[in-house]
Amino acid sequence: MSKQLAEHIGIKTPKWVVASKNYPLAKIPPFPGYYFVKPRFGGALIGIDETCLCRYWDEAIQKAEKFFEEGVEVIVEAFIDGVCFSVPILNTISGEPIIGIPHYQTSANAGGIITYSQKRFASEGMERHISYDEYLNKVLVFLSKQFFIEMQPCDYARIDFIIEKESGIPFFLEVNTMANLGIHSGFVQSFINSHFRAYNDIARHIVELGIAKTKGNVKK
Repeated sequence: MSKQLAEHIGIKTPKWVVASKNYPLAKIPPFPGYYFVKPRFGGALIGIDETCLCRYWDEAIQKAEKFFEEGVEVIVEAFIDGVCFSVPILNTISGEPIIGIPHYQTSANAGGIITYSQKRFASEGMERHISYDEYLNKVLVFLSKQFFIEMQPCDYARIDFIIEKESGIPFFLEVNTMANLGIHSGFVQSFINSHFRAYNDIARHIVELGIAKTKGNVKK
């Protein structure tokens, strides 16, 4: 649904198809490779590793079938050779969102793939950086605000893009409506580097937004 919303409002997203055990992938590829096979639902990159990147459609089918054996539905995307950027967003009582400075992650793995273990800092090879590219940041903030307004109601979210290396074009990947709010998370670090001075200020903002809802003061 998030990809359909992105397409509806004119935000580019990699070509994609979904599949399950009952509705498997067709034998004929729907678009050219490479392909990236990942769980359709979930978060924190659970199930993601370098084997998710498939050069040929037959390989993508085999990878999808392994997920099906575990009871996991998949989404198969056209692989974009690029860098993953994330944009954190907080709603406000007025309804005008606060958008944190974008951050990006790099990985030493093939295809720059970031794995679950790297996300949890259980293995090496991933680095996270705040983006100081003013032009790119403006583009990502503009697209993220468009998407966030359309996906309401929502208190906070993290919207993920991949920036294609060759063209510089941003492609929407997904929205996370239960983003990690831990003190070392990219979500929090982006806001500490832009709109808030401390972690407690971010937590207080979210709590106050919830309290305002109980009093009927939040713009719907």
